[in-house]
Amino acid sequence: MPARGDVPNTIKLLSELERSWSMFTATWKAVDLFAGMHIWQEQDRSETSSSGASTSEPLNGMFLSTASAGLVAFIAATIGGGGVVVAVLLSVLVVFGTVWTMTGVRARRDVPCFKVLKPIDGTPSEVFLYLMNINNYAVWDASIERASVIHTIDDHSDIIHVVYRPVWIWPFWVTPRDVCLLRYWRRTEDGSYVICVQSTVHPECPPTHSVVRAKCNGGGFIIAPRNQVTAQPDELTSMVTHVVHLDPSGWEGQLLKRFNMVYAFLRPQVLALCGLQEVMEARKYVCPNISEEFATATAHAEEMVASMSGNPHGDNANDANGGGSANASPLKELPTSVPRAMWAEPDSGAMLVRGPDYLTDRRKVPSAPPAFRLVGVDLFQSNKAIEHIAGRPDNIIQQELKRHDAEGTEMPFTFVINFVVPGSPRLNLVLYYQTPHASVLQDGSPFAELMNDFLDGTDEFRNERFKLIPCIVEGSFIVRQAVGSTPAIIGKKLRQPYFRGRQYFELDVDIASSAVANRVVGLVTGYTKKLVIDMGFLVEGQRADELPERLFAQRSLIRLDCPLGNSPSPPQKPHSYDKKDYGYGYGKKDHGYDKKDYGCSYGYGYDKDHGYGKKDYGYGYGYGDKDYGYGHGGYGKGYDKGYDSYGHGYSKYDSYGYGY
Repeated sequence: MPARGDVPNTIKLLSELERSWSMFTATWKAVDLFAGMHIWQEQDRSETSSSGASTSEPLNGMFLSTASAGLVAFIAATIGGGGVVVAVLLSVLVVFGTVWTMTGVRARRDVPCFKVLKPIDGTPSEVFLYLMNINNYAVWDASIERASVIHTIDDHSDIIHVVYRPVWIWPFWVTPRDVCLLRYWRRTEDGSYVICVQSTVHPECPPTHSVVRAKCNGGGFIIAPRNQVTAQPDELTSMVTHVVHLDPSGWEGQLLKRFNMVYAFLRPQVLALCGLQEVMEARKYVCPNISEEFATATAHAEEMVASMSGNPHGDNANDANGGGSANASPLKELPTSVPRAMWAEPDSGAMLVRGPDYLTDRRKVPSAPPAFRLVGVDLFQSNKAIEHIAGRPDNIIQQELKRHDAEGTEMPFTFVINFVVPGSPRLNLVLYYQTPHASVLQDGSPFAELMNDFLDGTDEFRNERFKLIPCIVEGSFIVRQAVGSTPAIIGKKLRQPYFRGRQYFELDVDIASSAVANRVVGLVTGYTKKLVIDMGFLVEGQRADELPERLFAQRSLIRLDCPLGNSPSPPQKPHSYDKKDYGYGYGKKDHGYDKKDYGCSYGYGYDKDHGYGKKDYGYGYGYGDKDYGYGHGGYGKGYDKGYDSYGHGYSKYDSYGYGY
C-alpha cells in the first residue's frame, strides 16, 4: 500500500491510468433495453469498421460448421456399423469439439464493458454521498450480498470488499464472486463527481474458498449535474453513469466468455441503477409510522375495554417510564428555540442495525421506525456547562408538566439528550423525544425489554449499551472523514451522566471529557451552516433475546445556525450563572418570580428545592426573624440589614449577594 505522503502522486497516476480505461475511451453499442433504460456494451475494435450484417457472419458460420460436422460424424458412424448410439455420441463429441475450437478466439478476448445512464433524483452531492456509504450498497444493489471498508487510505481513496450473490444461468447457479477494490473519487470543475474502482490486493482481504475472486478492470460512477441553462429551479436531478467491467474468472467465467453469456452474468449489476433511483425517489415521500398508528389504535381499544369494565383509567399504574393512563395526550411539537426548518426525522430505513441472527451471521438490516418521535430541539449558549437541563424550572419539560397538570392530562414520557459542547461561549444542543403511547415500552418486544433495562439499569450498563450512528449527509470531505459513519458506544469514550425525573429521562453527553471528541466537534461547529447531519440512537443488543435492534430515536440537523441560541426560554436572561448577571435579593423585579413563592436572595429554585446545583450555589434566605441568611450547601455569608414587606432580605453586599 502506498504511504500516506505518497497518496497525491498515487491518485495522479491513477487519473492518468483512467485515460486507457474503457469507461472513458470505449465506443458503445446498445445491446438491451430495460424499463426504458438502454444498456450499452463496449464495441470491439474489430467491429467499429464493420457493418451489423458482417458481425453476424461468424455466428452463422459457427452454426453451419457445427451442424455440418455433426451430420457428417453421424453418417460416418452409421455407415461404419457402429449403431445409432455410437453415431449420436460421436456426433455430440464432434459438435462439442467444433464449438470449443471456434469459441477459443472469444475466450481469449477481454471481457466487454457495460454501461447504463439514468437520471436520479437528488443533487450530485446527495447522490454521491449515498453511493459512498458502504452500508447502503446492499440496499440499492440487489446483486450485492454484503460490502465493507477494509482500509481507508486518505480523504479520496480506500479499499473495499464486495461479495456478490450467486447468479442463475440455465441450467446451473454460478458460484458467488467477490472483489477487493481500490476505490477513489474526485470532484471535477463542472460539479460532477467521479467514483472509480479497480481490483487490487490487500493482506486483510485474501481470497476465500467459498467464493471466486473476480477481477474488476476499471469501472465506477460518473454523477453529472443538470445543465444550468436548461435546468428548472425545482428540478433536482443528476445524470448517473454506471460502468461495469468485471471478469468473472474461474472455469465458469471461461464458459461464460466462450458462449457469450457474460452479459447474462453481469445483468443484475448493470441494472442496479434502477434500485438506486427507487431509493432516492422514495426519500421525497413521507414514511408512514405504522407502529405509531397501531399503538394509537391499541390505546383506543384499551380505553373502550376499560370503560366497559368500569375502570376509566385502565389497570396500568403510572411510572417514570411513561406508563400511561387513558387520558395521555397525543404528541405535538414543543415550542423550542431551533426553527422547525433546521431539524427533521430522517428515513430510518437508511440506517442498518443488528438483525435477528446477527450473533451468527453478522448481518445488519434496516431499522424499524423509531419508537420515540422528535418533538423539539433547543440550542443556547451559557458561561458554564449545564447538565440536567430538564430539571430546570424554566425548561420546557417543567413547563409542559405544569400545563398537563392544569389540563388534567399526562405528559408523554420524554427522553432528553443534552449535548454539552465546550467553547466560548459553551453550547447546549438539547433534543426532546416522546413516545406516541406507553405501549411502545410495554409490548414485550425485544426493544421494549431492552429499553426498560436501560432506563432502570445502572450507569455502567447504560455506558456499555447506548449507541450512536452518525452520518454526514451533506458536507465537506474533511468533516465527513472526521465524523465517519461507524456506530459508536460513546459512553466508553465520553462522560455521560444520567438524570431521571417525573415523566422524563435525561442523558447528557459531555463533549469536553474527550480531547478527540472536542477537536472533532470543534471542526464540525465551524461548518454547521453547510452541513446536513443525520444521527440515530439505540440501545445495543448483545444477546439473542435482545435482537433485532431498533432505533429508539433519530434526528437530522439541516444547516444549523449555531449562533442563534442565546437563551433557553425568553424573556429570561441567558443562563450563565455569572454573579454579575443577576441582582441578588429582589426576586420580583430581577427574576420575575412570584413574591409569594420565592424569598431567596439568589432568585433560583423553589422554596423547598433550593433550585438546582445546591452544592454549587448557596441561597441566602430572607425569611424569618434571624439576622442572617445561610446558603444551603454554600458559604451563606452576607448579613441582611432589613426585610421588606415581601420578605426579600436586601443584602448590604449587593454586588456579591449570598452564597458566594
